[in-house]
Parts: sequence; structure tokens; C-alpha cells
Amino acid sequence: LNQMGAQISGTGTHSSDPNYGFIMVKLTDFKVRERSTNQILQQVRKEVAAIPDAVFQISQASMGGPPGQLDLNVEISGPDMKTLVDLSDKIEKIVKATPGTIDVTNSWKIGKQEVRVQFNKKKLKEYGLDIATVAMTMRAAIEGDDSVKFRELGEEYDIRVRFDKEQRVSVEDIGDMSVPTMKGPIKISNIAAISQEQGPVGIERKNGMRQITVAGNLAGRPLGTVQTEIQTEIDKLDMPSGYNVFFAGQSEDMEDMNKQMGMAMLLAILFVYMVMAAQFESFFYPFVIMFALPLTFIGVVWGLFLGGMTMNMMSMTGIVMLIGIVVNNAIIYIDFVNQYRQQGMDRNEAILAAGPVRLRPILITSLTTICGMLPAAVMQGSGGGFRQPMAVAALGGMVVSTLLTLVVIPAMYTIVDDFVNFCGRIFKKMMFWRKAA
Repeated sequence: LNQMGAQISGTGTHSSDPNYGFIMVKLTDFKVRERSTNQILQQVRKEVAAIPDAVFQISQASMGGPPGQLDLNVEISGPDMKTLVDLSDKIEKIVKATPGTIDVTNSWKIGKQEVRVQFNKKKLKEYGLDIATVAMTMRAAIEGDDSVKFRELGEEYDIRVRFDKEQRVSVEDIGDMSVPTMKGPIKISNIAAISQEQGPVGIERKNGMRQITVAGNLAGRPLGTVQTEIQTEIDKLDMPSGYNVFFAGQSEDMEDMNKQMGMAMLLAILFVYMVMAAQFESFFYPFVIMFALPLTFIGVVWGLFLGGMTMNMMSMTGIVMLIGIVVNNAIIYIDFVNQYRQQGMDRNEAILAAGPVRLRPILITSLTTICGMLPAAVMQGSGGGFRQPMAVAALGGMVVSTLLTLVVIPAMYTIVDDFVNFCGRIFKKMMFWRKAA
């Protein structure tokens, strides 16, 4: 350990629960210690599991602050609280039963005893009342009203007026309170059902709907896989009408990131195609070069699989970066094929001649990129785990695309060239028939 600090409840603990606290631990540099952060987290979880009557959430801290949002967040929303609680209990069991989930919690917590008043809207309408008026009357009777001031010798004092303590201690006392109406005073018990129950510590609302959140951390499995398995089990539940279950937190962030990175990839591919179309003065031959991109994705998938990594923001950043790199080898090759053909060579002869000539430059270009990414892919220093997916994705994409480019691109060049020649012959025949007509 390098540093350690603790805070019990109060401001800055990210919780209104008075029995909540957190401990922050700063680890020594990765080069000094023998275990990774995840290994230390697993060890701490085993140690604290033996402590009774306590719930622990152990996770890595967010950037520069206390523990942030948990990895997995399932939000259940709907109108009726009792139905919500039943649904949240079922979903909590599903999350706990899903492999890879730990520290699973439910935001619904039972609090102190409370008096619940449920008004009869028909009775309110009959007596010309509304909920706000009755609530203000009850509040003045129980908590008091301090709108009256007492002034003496230049000093001003608040006067709180409320019912005597003996008249506001039980459910029956609240029911006996009277509210003035056009028909005369009416007891609250005649217009509402009053009960004493245990209430929650707090009620969450989102977009005006009551909500309960089931959350947890992940261990050893990617978020997307765990989320898919949980969603499959939730779909089997008999979901009442008006109730919704959706994933929030990192799931929302991941979905937004996928959309943004997808758009970035499309724009990168479009810009690369436009540049090549201007360079080759053709709309067809750039398609040949663009076939190097699917080869890149094959290498990325295999690289991440062999490295035990998942598709995340950094690996997708590596893919976007590769879009502008892997086409270079194909450009070098196609450019030499076109030069040989301009010199009078047959197409197949030009394809066979360009391969050996451009093999060395292609290998050297790819090797420099691979060597540049290699340290980031294998280094385990501070922040290394964050950069590794990008480097591994780039390495896998470069290796596979370099090897397959020399095989697939010549074949695709032949196919596209035959298609261009076929279109040219059709166009000439159409022009001939038009002139003959």
C-alpha cells in the first residue's frame, strides 16, 4: 500500500445512508508490487466476506475520486412501488445467478416506520378539496406554522403554532384531524385511508417514474456478455404492463461509444476512398484497395481473442487508426501494377511482376508499424492495461492484413478489372446501337 484514507457517512460519500462509508487505498507502482490490481481486489473480497452484517462493494476508484458507478446497472421503472419491489427482487436473483457478477446490490432499502395517507379522489372532489390543500393542513397541524411573528423591544421572534403533542402521535390522531370545507369540517379519516408501514430509505425517480436500481461489479467477464445473459433471463419474466427494464451506467456509455466509433469508422473509410479515387482517377480501383479492410478486422478479432481482451473503446480506436494504415500496402501494389500496364504489359503479367518488386517495401512498411506497437502490447507498467487493447488490435490487424494483402488484393484486382472491362463493352454496344438507330 502507498496511501489509505477513510470517510464515514457525511458529505462526499456519494450516499445518504448514515451507515455508509468508504475506504480509499492507493497502491504502490505496478513495477514494485507482485500482484495486479484485480488480484488484490479478489483477495480483499475473500477477506471481507467473513465479516457478518455488512455489505461490501470493492472496485477500482474513478479518476481522481472515490469509487464511482458500478460496472453493471439495471434500472426497473413503473408506477406501483410494490410491483417494482417484487420485480427488483426477481432481477436481483437473476443478476446474482449470472456468472461474473459480484457485489450485487439493490437500491430499495427499508427505512423507518412511516404513516401513509392515501386519498380517495372521489371524496376529495365531493367536498371540493385537493391533495395540496389537505397536505398543507396536515403539515401545519403536525410540524406547525411559523408565519406569525412576535416583536418586542426591536427584536422579532417566530411563533410556531401546531397541535398539542398528545394530539399528533398516532395514526388515529391524524385521522381525527379536520379540514375545513364548504360543507363544514370533515375528518381526514373520511376522505383517506391511513396506515402505518415501514417506508423506504429513499424513492428514486427518473423521467417522473419511480425506479429501483440493481447494480453490481464484474469479475473475469466482459460487460456485453453478462448483459446479454441477464437480458435473456429478464425476457422470460412475465413483465406487467407499464413497467420497463433497461441497462444504464456503463452500458449506456458503451452504446453511445459504439455509435460514435461506428460513425468515425464510416467517415474514415469514406475519406480514404475519396483520396484514393482522386489519386487513381477511378471509382472502381479504390474498391480493390478497400478490400484490405475486412482482412484487418480478421486480424483484430484474432489478436484480441489470443490476448484475452474484449472489444472496447481503445481496441476500436486501434481499428480506426488501422483504416488509414493498412491501405498503404495495397496502394503501393496497385500503383505498380498500373504503371507496368501503362508500359505495355499484359494485366496478369503486370500482377505477377509487381508482387516480387513491391514485397520488400510492403514488409518493411508493415514491420515498422508492428515494431512501434509491440512495446505497448507487451508492457505491463502503469497504464499498460489501458493501452494494450489498442496495440493488440493494431498488431493483429497489421500482421494478418500484410500476409493476406499479397494474396487477396491481386485476385480482387483481376475481378474488378474484368468487371470494368465488361461494363466498358456494354457501354460501347449501347452507344453503337444508339448511333445505328
